[in-house]
Amino acid sequence: MSILTKLTYINMQSVLQDWVMELPLREQGTLLTCTRGCDLEAKIWESTGVAYSPGRRLTGFIRCCFMVPADPREVDSQEGAFMMSTPPIPFKPSEFGIYLYIGTPMLCMHLK
Repeated sequence: MSILTKLTYINMQSVLQDWVMELPLREQGTLLTCTRGCDLEAKIWESTGVAYSPGRRLTGFIRCCFMVPADPREVDSQEGAFMMSTPPIPFKPSEFGIYLYIGTPMLCMHLK
């Protein structure tokens, strides 16, 4: 039995929602790049040890829109959770900095 045949018997789960799996690979890859938050954004550290920022909440909301949570109880479990079911409220795009990536993600300029 070939490896490909063996793989068809394995019931594999994905972290991506079903509708995403129907997209072309380039579009799936574009969505996956949204899952990483900005390293340069200023964060407010909560007493629980979790970092909060409007950008972090927006990133958590974007993740929730197209990914499947490993444990649904962790969605919205605390401020700054990996997945958030709602965007920052009130949503003010002017609160977000614009980061220009030059070459690699390590070289950034904050343009706010």
